Amino acid sequence: MNWLFSPIIRLKEAESLIIEVTYTMRRCAEHPNPEALKFCQESLSLLVFHSDSLISENLFLNESQIYFRPIANLTLNDARMNASVELSRKPTSTSPQPVSEERVAHYVNRMKVQASKMAVAILDTGTCSTLRRVHLSFLACAMFQKNFVVFPRTITSDGSQSTNVQGQCIPGAAPLSDQTVPNLLCLPNGRWYAKSTDLTSSHVSLAHNFQAFWEWEDICTCSPGYGLAVDSESRELRCLALPSAPVSLEANISDPVRIKLYWQAPSDTGGRENLWFVIKCLDQYNQSCTNQPTYVQPHATRSNRFLS
Repeated sequence: MNWLFSPIIRLKEAESLIIEVTYTMRRCAEHPNPEALKFCQESLSLLVFHSDSLISENLFLNESQIYFRPIANLTLNDARMNASVELSRKPTSTSPQPVSEERVAHYVNRMKVQASKMAVAILDTGTCSTLRRVHLSFLACAMFQKNFVVFPRTITSDGSQSTNVQGQCIPGAAPLSDQTVPNLLCLPNGRWYAKSTDLTSSHVSLAHNFQAFWEWEDICTCSPGYGLAVDSESRELRCLALPSAPVSLEANISDPVRIKLYWQAPSDTGGRENLWFVIKCLDQYNQSCTNQPTYVQPHATRSNRFLS
């Protein structure tokens, strides 16, 4: 018997796992001298191991079979429940005859995660086969934002259950008094689905399709004390708090027509990457200028332009 083990896999956020195995296999009867084969087999065993305990990479060196649970037999003509095997045939370069055709099979199975760690093993008991690829993955509906509404990244559960996800106003925003933030379904295939419109979106860039059902911009708005900004990279809307006052603001009047201002950046920028300040000189009759400048807290503004 020949064993092939994967490393220990820490599953982290995955709730269901997709196992894909691509392999080739020849039938025993296609051997040039079948009678000379004593232990020819036509199936590989796919096994998995689950554990929440600390595991050493050397765990599987001895008595490996006691740790693993079989989940499928990989053959050329069998397909287990919730799995599929796809076949293609490719003649070898040495002989174009049908008896020497190489069959390529692609096995796919989706299983629910049962522990925080797992490993995969392949057991070969005497086949004429080659493993081309073993791939493990999981699916998630990507986070996307439309105007003031955002849907968080959501991990799919299993192959039959969709996840109902409540939309949220972006940070610093709140729903309008007569509006309700909508829901979407995260489908098992990693796509967002708007049940009321039968619209499906697979990526952030396609999220604008849902505009046909919701006037997203009229659902949430920036809360009092927050101003509208546009992210310089993603171009997504953001509601940012006002920055605090500049630190150590000082004025130096060197002559009647010249004044120098000095300050340090605010301790709290309100989440903004850059800040700009408006300097105003207020003339007051019968009052001379002083060295005590005054900082006036601005009002939150709404603008479609980038606030720097």
